[in-house]
Amino acid sequence: MYDSEIGELARIKYRCLAILPFSSLVSVVTLAIYLCFRIKCLVAAYTQTADFQEVLNASLYFAAELGIFCKS
Repeated sequence: MYDSEIGELARIKYRCLAILPFSSLVSVVTLAIYLCFRIKCLVAAYTQTADFQEVLNASLYFAAELGIFCKS
């Protein structure tokens, strides 16, 4: 590898590392907004349907999403 190629790769790596905190923050914020929307929809499902199986499935799916959010 030539020195100019190594220098170019170093510049690309620096640019990627420079935007990493911002992109990580955007990812967590959008996931939090999504989970708030899911809570709103889950509450609406509780009030609109009497089918226990549908509400249970929605609740379990939300619990899995919440677990993934807490892990990240």
